[in-house]
Amino acid sequence: MSLEITLAVLVPLVILFGVCVYLDNRKLPLGEVKLIPYKAISFITLIMIIILAAHLLTFLKGGGF
Repeated sequence: MSLEITLAVLVPLVILFGVCVYLDNRKLPLGEVKLIPYKAISFITLIMIIILAAHLLTFLKGGGF
């Protein structure tokens, strides 16, 4: 995977993570429930961000940890 592809996947994941955190912390009117599990989506995106950040680090460093 090249640098451009890694960054092209990493940037939308960071944006999606921020949107999920914002929507999860939003106050809902009384009696309304969340239909989308934002905590689960943010957890999955966080794992993917960590994996891609490690890949980006090894890609830029030129070796393993």
